[in-house]
Amino acid sequence: MQTISSQIRPLAPEEDEKIILGTYLSHTERRDEIASRIATGDFLSKINRQIFRKLCKYQRHDATYPDAAALMERLRTQLRSHAGIVSYISVLIADFSDAARLDSAINTVLKLSAQRQLMNIGEQFKRNAAAGNAARLFCVMNEAAYLIDSMKKSGSQQTSALIEVKDLVLDEVDRIEKQCGKDAGMTGVSTGFTDIDDLTGGLRGSELVVLAGRPSMGKTTLALNIVLHSAVKNNVPTAIFFSTGSATLLVRRMLSALGRIDQSDIRTGALQEEDRLKLETIVSELSQAPLFISDAANVTISELSVRARALCREKGLGLLIIDDLEGLRIPGLTHGSEDHSRELLAALKILAKDLDIPVLALSRLNRSLERRSDKRPMLSDIYGSSAIERLADTILFLYRDEVYEEDSPAKGTAEIIIAKQANGPAGIRILAFKPEYALFMDYDDTYHHAIV
Repeated sequence: MQTISSQIRPLAPEEDEKIILGTYLSHTERRDEIASRIATGDFLSKINRQIFRKLCKYQRHDATYPDAAALMERLRTQLRSHAGIVSYISVLIADFSDAARLDSAINTVLKLSAQRQLMNIGEQFKRNAAAGNAARLFCVMNEAAYLIDSMKKSGSQQTSALIEVKDLVLDEVDRIEKQCGKDAGMTGVSTGFTDIDDLTGGLRGSELVVLAGRPSMGKTTLALNIVLHSAVKNNVPTAIFFSTGSATLLVRRMLSALGRIDQSDIRTGALQEEDRLKLETIVSELSQAPLFISDAANVTISELSVRARALCREKGLGLLIIDDLEGLRIPGLTHGSEDHSRELLAALKILAKDLDIPVLALSRLNRSLERRSDKRPMLSDIYGSSAIERLADTILFLYRDEVYEEDSPAKGTAEIIIAKQANGPAGIRILAFKPEYALFMDYDDTYHHAIV
């Protein structure tokens, strides 16, 4: 039996792809437009994909645009294994630089890319429906929803293309050289906590991090402290999906942490003059931060994925936080089941990888640990533990002994237990905790080393 794609001629817009590349190389003023409208995966030609991928990388990392000659030299070096690459690029510049036809070329490439993707998804629907694979069908629906959303906005999907290892090696050498001039231990988004960053290198792009704890431990507060450090101090575009309360509550906690103002005073409005002056300053800081909040309840993983991808495309996104993981729905799967956990984690892993950002998901722990004398969490205490243990790149537990023992000698502190780290060691780090300010801090003798 013929598949859908075998019944239709190859959708290969070779000339239009060359026009896009030729115009990019020759017209500096059009590069932002081209990079914002089309993605590497939209190119069908392998060599065109590789060239465009390199061009976009140069554009992201260079403060100024290189001229055509400089770009040609870089491409010659980076793609030196491709015979005739210099003459090919010369032809692109000489024969296909056509700003007047650029808009038409982009539209054609996007249209044919979407058609190819839709045909592929259609085949997946048919194959999984015939096999009765309901769980996999949902993942396909998720992919289709994102693709359709992209088409509506005249965007494109950053589809995954096979990349030769020599290109990856050169990229990694570039990354290592750039990292040599930076903080040697920091490879991701800083959490704001020195001891945690030293052990983890920060929250790394493309990775799924799970933060788990029992109620009242302070998971949301810790996540918000990380948000304040990333968005307010470091200007990293950050999004929070908060399904367990209102966005107003989050903002109140953030104001308390930023200003070191008692939460109860903010809630009641009983502020001293000193706190009022602080509030004016921090309101300005928070208002200017690239921070986005969704407090919609009963969100499906598909809806979250579409919104996050749209935000990344339109505003940029460097960190995504989900509170809470188990609250996300997957139609057709029983909430809390192993299938539910597995598909949920798989979808978030795909999202982190596609957007090349860290995804931090807050997770609950089951009640079984309450029956133990030592109530510090273990991997088996997580809901859907087998899926999370297998799929999460990093698993953190938050534990405060004073939740169980009011007069604990560890009162005012919290343990961050790094139970799993795919690219680093496990370990335990101590933070100070100031509940009246909704604030975790680096632990020291004076408790004065705060996150922001």
